[in-house]
Amino acid sequence: MAHEFTSLSATQLAARLNIPVNWIYVQIRQKRLLIDRQSTGAYLFQNSPSVINTVRDLRNHTISHLDLRIIQPHQEG
Repeated sequence: MAHEFTSLSATQLAARLNIPVNWIYVQIRQKRLLIDRQSTGAYLFQNSPSVINTVRDLRNHTISHLDLRIIQPHQEG
């Protein structure tokens, strides 16, 4: 059975990483952090160690870009 991760809002993710939430929005605007926007307009981040660690890597300039988009298969129908 696959492990289900909960989602974190940008504010919750920033608190987890102890960084300003504005930094996350700046990365999204500057296309260094690619993430799908929810229908509500919110950005939700998977609450998993890999996502949290890669956002931390972006913050620490270990990586220059991060793509967290979910690629949706095209539906015929």
